[in-house]
Amino acid sequence: MTDAEKQRMFQLVTDESDSDVIKAYLDVAKGRIMTRAYPFVADLSMLSFPARYDDLHVRLAVDMWAKRGAEGQSSHNENGVSRTYEPQSRLLAEVIPYVGFSDPED
Repeated sequence: MTDAEKQRMFQLVTDESDSDVIKAYLDVAKGRIMTRAYPFVADLSMLSFPARYDDLHVRLAVDMWAKRGAEGQSSHNENGVSRTYEPQSRLLAEVIPYVGFSDPED
């Protein structure tokens, strides 16, 4: 999936129209996935993003976007309305860490 396709999917799911906002959330999500997938690699820019995580990439970005303004909260109660948020670690648990130093996409 190309970056443009991910941005379009994000836009369709969230109805967000600001391309800079969309790109920012996708960039942060990508960083979290790459850090989880390659925990022992210091320079992640040398590696390509694993295509197997394209769907997760968009889902994680949408999850972060949906929780904006509630950063750090695991639950919220106000006027009798109670919200509980799923931790991002549940999404990131789908990432299988690589322990080698070579790019698995090669």
